[in-house]
Amino acid sequence: PPLYYIGSKSYQPSPYQDKVSNYLDFWQFTNEHVYTHLILPLIQSQKFKIILTGDHGYRFYPAQINPYLTMTAYYGFPKDQIDQVKTVQDLGSLIYASY
Repeated sequence: PPLYYIGSKSYQPSPYQDKVSNYLDFWQFTNEHVYTHLILPLIQSQKFKIILTGDHGYRFYPAQINPYLTMTAYYGFPKDQIDQVKTVQDLGSLIYASY
């Protein structure tokens, strides 16, 4: 941050904007583009296993968005293996078990 969303196909960092709505719009914009242009082609190839994880959430408005929450997404892994992941330390075991 700060992030400033200016349309469906572009964004512009702004030193003056750090509102939650701008963050959420930027987050949606980024997720859509990364998924469409990177993740989806890799998934469709069925040649890759992908783990996306964050280290923390949005920190500027903790009353509106919990900064301690983050997410992890798994592509190409069997569900029973993913269900065993409880902490970030378990990612090593997931990766090791996949090869």
